Amino acid sequence: MRVGRDEETGDGTTSVIVLAGEVMAQAQQFLEQKIHPTIIIQAYRAALEDMIKLAEEKYSRTIDVNNDKEITSVVKSCLGTKMLSKWMDLAVQISMDAIKTIRVDKGSASEIDIKRVCGARIVNDTTDLRESDVGTQADLFEILKIGDEYYTYVTSEKTTACTICLRGPSKDVINEVERNLQDSLHVVRNIMLNPRLVPGGGALEMALAQAITEKGKSMEGVRQWPYKAIARALEVIPRTLIQNCAGNTIRQLTALRAKHAQNAENWTWGINGTTGELVDMCKLDIWDPLTVRVQVLKTAVETSIMLLRIDDIVSGTKKTQKDGVQEEMPQ
Repeated sequence: MRVGRDEETGDGTTSVIVLAGEVMAQAQQFLEQKIHPTIIIQAYRAALEDMIKLAEEKYSRTIDVNNDKEITSVVKSCLGTKMLSKWMDLAVQISMDAIKTIRVDKGSASEIDIKRVCGARIVNDTTDLRESDVGTQADLFEILKIGDEYYTYVTSEKTTACTICLRGPSKDVINEVERNLQDSLHVVRNIMLNPRLVPGGGALEMALAQAITEKGKSMEGVRQWPYKAIARALEVIPRTLIQNCAGNTIRQLTALRAKHAQNAENWTWGINGTTGELVDMCKLDIWDPLTVRVQVLKTAVETSIMLLRIDDIVSGTKKTQKDGVQEEMPQ
């Protein structure tokens, strides 16, 4: 689950694990009360649909993709807790330049494709070679030695491919920097594909929790209880931020809950990740891509639904040798 989020959106991996665990914890009480899992699943799905709709229509704002300053602030909030934060400005600039350079061609293609650089076409047999298959867009071809390895560089100003070369003191450092830079590229890509932002610092989760709680009051029947439980599960994000700052969890969480209930315009208020105090995310300029937060909600709830559908677990057993006699392991 965590790897899938990292590969798809590049961020929100920790939030997925924390939120999914809390959603399952909320479901446990209903299972103990003999409420059928199907009823819980129906309530969870209804809450998920409402959360996505609210996040897209009410609790998000549009960003100008041509405004590098706004994009930079979003990427920095993603890299702020990673090792690459030491070289944050450089990483952000590299990510923005790379995404703006790349153009996606229709059809299937490999990630590393030299033909893109020189404008050539790959043929399986030289007898089928035509003049149009030969690459003519390469301005410079050179082989450079970096360390103990030789690298081939094909330079062209007409193509839509780019290469990022990472160097470091050890493979471990390079691998970590590569993962962080990949996250940065994903964030910029998400903004380009869907230029909408939501507030960070647990502000979105608390705003959604408040809205879900209010809507749950108008529901009837048993479904209202699992529906409202999603609101309590969402509060785990701001609560975790407060705990990480060694703040007073009950006091600060109650104050944040009251802040959102006081006025609907306070949906940008969240937790300062450094001090644990309540603050408007607009002032701190902490925003997350809408795509990332929506995927966090989807993955957490859908994973919980998948687990709730499991009635029982049948484990495979193997026979073991004991004093020359085969015994079957107890189930």
